[in-house]
Formats: sequence, structure tokens, C-alpha cells
Amino acid sequence: MIEPVWISRGVMVWTGFIAVMIVLFNAETDDDFYRWGPNDTLMVFGCPIDTWPRYLCIVAYSFVNTGCRTLQHNVVHPFLLLNVQDNTLEGMERKRRIRKWDAYELSLFFAVYGWFDWFIYIHLLLVQIDMVVIEALTDVVVTAALTWWYMQYADVKEKEPLLRRNYDTLNI
Repeated sequence: MIEPVWISRGVMVWTGFIAVMIVLFNAETDDDFYRWGPNDTLMVFGCPIDTWPRYLCIVAYSFVNTGCRTLQHNVVHPFLLLNVQDNTLEGMERKRRIRKWDAYELSLFFAVYGWFDWFIYIHLLLVQIDMVVIEALTDVVVTAALTWWYMQYADVKEKEPLLRRNYDTLNI
């Protein structure tokens, strides 16, 4: 069985190839989507983003909201899956320690935020290429920080790495 880390690396190579191809194919285009920074054609929800203060407000919103989205997907969603929605015996034990209103609050707000975020996210991504770059870079930074936070307590040197185990004995 191929280790997940090698699959991830292959996908990253593929993603890099696609990014290079997009840049090469659009290097000489005059399409408004491939412009950078504030300009007369950059419109967000009907509002022209033609000054640096307006543009920086959009950039700040993107940083904060991408951080919120990443935390939702990397903290709240796993908590819901592994605790609220887990119907195994171990999951039932964990459920007993969660207040029902907290479970509803987390679940419902996760759903509402998801739709609200998706609507704004799609709009921002489709207006100009720099919005895509800002969203992607912010997501990478927040995910790296969150992974560091989770892994700082792991004593990896003394344990057998999970991804290097013999998969012949792993029951899935």
C-alpha cells in the first residue's frame, strides 16, 4: 500500500504543474481576472475596489475569514465527527460528556457558517487572481500553525511512525 505522504507529495507535484501551466497560458492575457491589486474593474458585491484602503480591507477580511474557515474545518468539524456523530461504544462514552445544546450549537453554526462562507468565498475567488492567491496562502499559513500546535506535544522520536507501519497487519 502506498503511504499517504507519497500520495500527498504526488498531488502537490500535480498542483504545481497545473499552476505553472495556468501562468504560462495566461502570461500575455489582458483578462481582468489576471490583474493584481486595486483597479476600476475589481468589483466585490457591486462595490468597486479601486483604492488601496478598500483593497486592504478585502485582504484583511480574506486573512481573518480564511483563518476562521481553516479552524472550522480542522478543529470544529473533526470534533463533531469524532464526538457528536460517533456511534461506536467509545463515541457514546464521549457523547455523555458533551452538553446537548453545545452539540446543537456547534453543528448548526458549522452548517450556517459553511453556506455563508461559501457564498462570499466563491465571489472573491472569481473576481481576480490575487484573491485566489491570498486565500490559498492564508489557508496554508493557518493550517501549518495549527499542525505545529497539534504536533508540538507529540514525542515522535520514541514512537514508531504511524505512516511507516506494516500495512499487511492493519485492519481497515
